[in-house]
Amino acid sequence: MKRDKLLFLLRILKSGDAGGLFSLIKFRIYSEELCLGLSKTINTEENFASNSNICTTENLPPEKLFFIIRMAQKLGDDNGYFEHRKRLIRHEIGRCYVSFIDSVPCHFQWVFDSKDNDKLISYFKGEYPRLNESEAILEHALTLALYRGKGIHKAARQKIMETERKENGIKRFISFINPLNKPSMKTAVGQGFVPFLIRREKWFLFRQRFVFEKFSEDRLRMLTKKS
Repeated sequence: MKRDKLLFLLRILKSGDAGGLFSLIKFRIYSEELCLGLSKTINTEENFASNSNICTTENLPPEKLFFIIRMAQKLGDDNGYFEHRKRLIRHEIGRCYVSFIDSVPCHFQWVFDSKDNDKLISYFKGEYPRLNESEAILEHALTLALYRGKGIHKAARQKIMETERKENGIKRFISFINPLNKPSMKTAVGQGFVPFLIRREKWFLFRQRFVFEKFSEDRLRMLTKKS
């Protein structure tokens, strides 16, 4: 895993994103980041309000994903994001859904379920809670810059939840969002996600740890005021 992380840093340098690398090092020397864990439970009879005509969304196998990612990188988007996601593909962690407009990739979203529990613990070192059989985490979403502000993230996630419910029996969906990310929070709450957990990620001298707390409005106000 250490060799994998070194290769990841070298790829960022090779991509010319020196600023991104500096920010990453600074973040891991000392930082604390707050995320809310939000969840939505879906019963089998729920009707999804369909706006999926905005884009087509597919769960792609690894051999296709690398090709699609190269296409997306040529559009000038976040190289650091894609280099990190390539590691998920190599380690066979989760499923990746890609959305397209006119055959051009515009949105990426990973899904983790209970079959990924051991890999999540090994790879993310406590970043996510252990999942039950009918639960899944929706993480690492990215809408390419050219396509933001068009409702693609909402449409893609809606399609993903519908597919996961039908094909994999997922009933409870979980997502972790920084409460300062107002657009993402608005989209999640608008789709029926409700806060249930507070996650604090702490870095000190390149050592990382996670602290989970039950969600309450008072506790969230205290933590955001403190930061």
